[in-house]
Amino acid sequence: MDTIGSCGSGGGDNIVGGNRLLNSALKTTRGSTISSMTNHRSSYIGEEEHYHLQQHYFATTGRKDTIISIGKNFQIQFKSPSTNCLSWHYRTSLEKFLLLSLLLLLLFILLAYIYIPYLYGNSNEIQVCTSMECVKTSASLLSAMDLNADPCEDFFQFACGNWVKKHIIPEDRSSLSTFEVMADDLQIILKDLLEQVPNSADNSATLKAKRFYQSCMNIQKINKIAVQPILDTLQDVGGWPVLDRNWNEKRLKKTTISLMTVQTKSVLLASSSSSSSSAASSSPASLLSKSSSSTKTSMTTNDQYMELTLENLLGKLRGDYNQPIIVEQYIGPDDRNSSLNIIQFDQTSLGLPSREYFLKENPNKEKDAYLELMIDIAELLGADRDYATVEMSKVLEFETQLANASMPEADRHDTSAIYNKKTIKQLKQLVPEFDWIGYLKNFMPISIDENNEEIVIYSLDYYQQMGKLIKQIMNDDRRIIYNYAIWRLMKSILPFLDNEFGLKRAKFRKILFGISADRTRWSQCVELVNKKMGMAVGALFIRDNFDPKSKEIAIEMIHNIRVAFNELLNFNDWMDNETRQVAKEKADAINERIGYPELLTNPIELSKEYNFLEIHEDKFLQNILNVFRFEAYKNLIKLGTAVDKDSWTTDPAVVNAFYSPNKNDIVFPAGILQPLFYSHYFPKSLNYGGIGVVIGHEITHGFDDRGRQFDKNGNMKQWWNNQTIKRFRERAQCIIDQYSSYVLEDINANVNGRMTQGENIADNGGLKQAYRAFKKWEKQNNVEPLLPGLNLTHDQLFFLNYAQIWCGSMRPEDALNKIRSSVHSPGPIRVLGPLSNSYDFSNAYNCEIGSRMNPVKKCTVW
Repeated sequence: MDTIGSCGSGGGDNIVGGNRLLNSALKTTRGSTISSMTNHRSSYIGEEEHYHLQQHYFATTGRKDTIISIGKNFQIQFKSPSTNCLSWHYRTSLEKFLLLSLLLLLLFILLAYIYIPYLYGNSNEIQVCTSMECVKTSASLLSAMDLNADPCEDFFQFACGNWVKKHIIPEDRSSLSTFEVMADDLQIILKDLLEQVPNSADNSATLKAKRFYQSCMNIQKINKIAVQPILDTLQDVGGWPVLDRNWNEKRLKKTTISLMTVQTKSVLLASSSSSSSSAASSSPASLLSKSSSSTKTSMTTNDQYMELTLENLLGKLRGDYNQPIIVEQYIGPDDRNSSLNIIQFDQTSLGLPSREYFLKENPNKEKDAYLELMIDIAELLGADRDYATVEMSKVLEFETQLANASMPEADRHDTSAIYNKKTIKQLKQLVPEFDWIGYLKNFMPISIDENNEEIVIYSLDYYQQMGKLIKQIMNDDRRIIYNYAIWRLMKSILPFLDNEFGLKRAKFRKILFGISADRTRWSQCVELVNKKMGMAVGALFIRDNFDPKSKEIAIEMIHNIRVAFNELLNFNDWMDNETRQVAKEKADAINERIGYPELLTNPIELSKEYNFLEIHEDKFLQNILNVFRFEAYKNLIKLGTAVDKDSWTTDPAVVNAFYSPNKNDIVFPAGILQPLFYSHYFPKSLNYGGIGVVIGHEITHGFDDRGRQFDKNGNMKQWWNNQTIKRFRERAQCIIDQYSSYVLEDINANVNGRMTQGENIADNGGLKQAYRAFKKWEKQNNVEPLLPGLNLTHDQLFFLNYAQIWCGSMRPEDALNKIRSSVHSPGPIRVLGPLSNSYDFSNAYNCEIGSRMNPVKKCTVW
């Protein structure tokens, strides 16, 4: 270990490891006064930056002078030098002069050390953390950064430039981002859990999840069975006209879900009436348990038949296969009375990601690839290719007409404008071309009174156009609409079929998303099981992969950020006082759900959730069909019951977060409480810049262009006055215009600022709230040590971690898909947009006014 000014060999060593030092600060040790300090930093080696602190200084410790040196491994060594060596009598004139000069210099440094913190209003001593966790965190942050980029011109490049360079998009992906890398890490954990041999800790639900995974991985069995399950399915739904030139309307086999008795209805309604005293009583599991005598057989078919009308076919697809085709039907909370589940209709989903894919003018390679996929699948199932080309071309034209009848997503943000509550009888009058009762009776578990049963219908214009279109098609060539309905069923099953079908699907996905290979089978199977049996998989995950301390810290952060939001409301000059007060009440009423529901720790109750789901180890496709029917059933039995606002609808093992306007709650699953978002090893600057911004983002959703339409109880109502709404829209328009000006150069397309406005408002608001909460925490606590090797303040680290959450890149095809169909802006824009609107960011990085990241005009809503 190096020392400075040693003379003789007297004194012993005293080693103290792990002292934290900052290059720009001077520190006293054991009450010492500092006499000198130097710092040396090495150059780059490869892509990593190595730092060696060789800091040497004298200190006075009581009666004896002590030499302190910091060398390798940040160890501090105290040496007591020889007394004779330090005697003034033995010094030369030059030494005496130098020592006097040194003392004057030390006095100057000491005065500066005292005065500078006073000048900047911070008397806390700044240190550098040298723990293993801090070193790893610094290395992770540094490895993503492009240190040659100017943070005031392109902060995404500064924060993520090296990440993008080092992370090449795999052939089986359309994009790669930090989100996806985190999800990949999570998948590896889930894979190990699902592959574990069943043990005493398992329950019925977790055993079914493992069995489902095993069936998915059994490729040999899947290929051996081949298409037989598909052919059986086609027979069940009356056949696929494209496979049979002589097809005509045949009979449909009924299922017992369409034959449920009045007794079932009484059980369900009784459960609903008692749910006010017990929230759990209205859960699907408890309802299934109470009505088991009349519902258990509803998961099977019988020998009763019905006429193959369009309404019967669409009803069967909805009830037996959970495929709401042409008519998007589901049971959910009434937006104006969020405590009650009600029948709802919305415009249909489509076979391509958005309506824009269908309506784009030629050449339209995505639409052409979609048609070829239809023809390929029909041919694999036995159709003549030429005949299939003619038939499926008509199908594509029909779906294009449906797309044209639908409303663009960007126009659907005003929920109150598209909400219509009607009785079934009124709906029949508005859309007389479709037999609504004939459709509903195929799958509803209770009888429907058309005079009194209320429904909510969104996009009424779509259904009126749909009715006219159906009438025309049924008169001209009804095969078209039947071909379309069965095609959509086949498309939903396609990802689970054998390799021959997989090759056709891969060709289509190459054009649509730029993907040239399939993901590994285990990855597909883990994703499938987690998506379809998320609570069971979550129960496996939380046993050993969730720290209870994470929940405590998250709750504290939510409280702090909620306080910050309410404080910012006081500075909001565009809201009237009455609306501001009600906004605070709504923010205070937001419920937080963190980690997982308690259900996961109760094996008996968890098993009840999957009581009527049958899973076989060697019948993968049958398992898929069973899951489809199970999902439909769990949704449909909610009709007429009270909404359980304490229930979780979010799976725990996912990397995401959610806000529910009908429940006014925010959800942070266990899967997102991991780096880069959160770690109990992180300094608060990183946690607030990570999960803190996510918390603020979700809180802000309660006050964005959609969330502001719902009150603290989750009911849609106008609780803002008209002048405040007008001012909000003016500020939202600034956000819309700003984001619409961003261009993705690879595809030469602008971001859709109208479609993404809600998420953009939430990003901007969440960033502001989290930073304010962080600064308040910092004032109330000791300043944390900085991270080694970064030379960044905690303010700068806050914004750096926020940006690195969005590191990633996209193929051009995926970029186009996101522009057309996603309500989220692409990752780089989620960095550039909020930070360029942030005065806090510009101050932290000293960006000049007028620079790209500190424009003169900024947009602020919350």
